[in-house]
Amino acid sequence: MFRELLIYNVEEKKIRLGPKKDGGYVVLKKFSKSIDALLSFGVENNVDFEIDFQKRFLPKKICLYDHTISSLPKKKNNFIFFKKGLASVKQKNFLTLNNIAQDLDCNNNFLKLDIEFDEWDVFETVYERNLLKFNQIIC
Repeated sequence: MFRELLIYNVEEKKIRLGPKKDGGYVVLKKFSKSIDALLSFGVENNVDFEIDFQKRFLPKKICLYDHTISSLPKKKNNFIFFKKGLASVKQKNFLTLNNIAQDLDCNNNFLKLDIEFDEWDVFETVYERNLLKFNQIIC
């Protein structure tokens, strides 16, 4: 999979969303405007990024996943919470990115991963066709 990744010097305007310290991310403004769904893994006790993303870009759906919490720290309209984690192999409380992506009905999605260095294992097992369903991926 890593042979397929290309790094570009993108001239598009970038903005930072989320808290000023840990939990903030830089996104491409132009490509975030037309996102259908934001999928966020590893939210723990901070959904500030997702709240900022929702306010600024109004995605149709925001799905938040975390197996370590019982509920979101802040309830917001349009947030759908799943008490599931993300892993390279499907297990009791974990899904794979292939499981999630195959159910997406469009290719205009945004993926945020904060799963404590397990991102690489997840990326090694995801099919290219499923990875292509995301316009932006941040880790």
